[in-house]
Amino acid sequence: MVKIGIGNRKGQAALEYLMTYGWAILAVVVVLAVLWYLGIFTPKAPEMCVFDSPFSCIGGTAYVNSSHLVLKVGVQSALVNNASVTRITLNGNSIDPDTDCTISPTPPAGNTTLTLDTENTITCNHGLGLTKGSSFRGTITFQYTDKAGNIRTASGRFSGTVQ
Repeated sequence: MVKIGIGNRKGQAALEYLMTYGWAILAVVVVLAVLWYLGIFTPKAPEMCVFDSPFSCIGGTAYVNSSHLVLKVGVQSALVNNASVTRITLNGNSIDPDTDCTISPTPPAGNTTLTLDTENTITCNHGLGLTKGSSFRGTITFQYTDKAGNIRTASGRFSGTVQ
């Protein structure tokens, strides 16, 4: 017959205490791992597109797939004589609007000139190797001549998730 002494009872209590909290900690770790796997801790950029007046982002969003950036821009002819795209950035990288982008409808003058009072679709071959599901952020800068003949600049921001 084995006698259980006070020392053995303390050891058993300590072991039960550690086992109880060990299982609880393991459960928390498993839940956190599942949440991480589902992407809860990876914030997505909001789907948005905001341009300064007299420019507007038609549809309110920008579209990016693995090789193209597509922006739909409107220009109000009541405020502008002519307008062009001077700079585009995507995730901090510059895209040359003169060589990397096309505008439709075909611009009346110059590759980056925007047509007034219509939907201009700017498509840029960015070649940044973005992966589907990753976030993107970018800016666009416009230069335009107002009705008084002054040269002005306007900018816009866009963000979203790669399609």
